[in-house]
Amino acid sequence: MTDKISIILRYSLFGMMLVAVVVFIMFFFGGHVSPANYDIQIPGLNEDTQIPVYTGLALTLAMVYLAICGISAILFPIVFFNLKKAKNTLIGIGVLVLLIVISYALADSSAVVIVGSDEVLSESLLKNVGTGINLMFALIGLAVVAWIYAEVSKFFK
Repeated sequence: MTDKISIILRYSLFGMMLVAVVVFIMFFFGGHVSPANYDIQIPGLNEDTQIPVYTGLALTLAMVYLAICGISAILFPIVFFNLKKAKNTLIGIGVLVLLIVISYALADSSAVVIVGSDEVLSESLLKNVGTGINLMFALIGLAVVAWIYAEVSKFFK
């Protein structure tokens, strides 16, 4: 059974890679559109700025692949029922969710004045951006602590 799953996964991943390569080629060589002809208004773009036509497709594909990775990280240890690996994966996902919640709680949503613009940013946008920045700082800090711990523990072995 494991060989059959391995073959299915190999061909699935190969197909996903081919789709990603095709979208990559379409994104870079599929033409551009000027902001005046774009279907939404994007503040801050000049008239000579060129936007790739397939930007939305590339972003959608990235989100789909991210969702597939997240679901796979949760389901594979559970399906193959290696309790230790499933427990470690679920603990890691729980810690990440906890970091996101803490980052959201610490995020500031106070109004920001943008010089030269009369645009008003919503509180939810500012809260989400603050969450992302706080989360980035927390993850970088954890990576540095893990790096230092690994080096120090190797030194004493």
